[in-house]
Amino acid sequence: MTIKKSSSDSGSKKTGADHERTWLKAVDAARAISKLIRSMKMNPEQKITLDDGISNLAKEVESMMDRIDMASTTTDKKKLLAAYKKFLELSIEVVDQRLKEID
Repeated sequence: MTIKKSSSDSGSKKTGADHERTWLKAVDAARAISKLIRSMKMNPEQKITLDDGISNLAKEVESMMDRIDMASTTTDKKKLLAAYKKFLELSIEVVDQRLKEID
């Protein structure tokens, strides 16, 4: 007997793969910053604090994406993703402003 997978089953696998890629991107970005932190001249406590903060940010991205996926409708998910994107863009603006202040 052959069991046909429903389209929702294949969609959930795609979503799972998408989640994995999202997580891997966040982890790769966090690793790059951690490598930079380790190469800098600062005391070990500062390095640990910065590294922990970066690790927590990477985890938070994954957590937020999972929470957004819990929304009941596609429309709600789109709205939440757009709002989260705006939040991240505003956060980038804050970082850009700090960079300008340093120059």
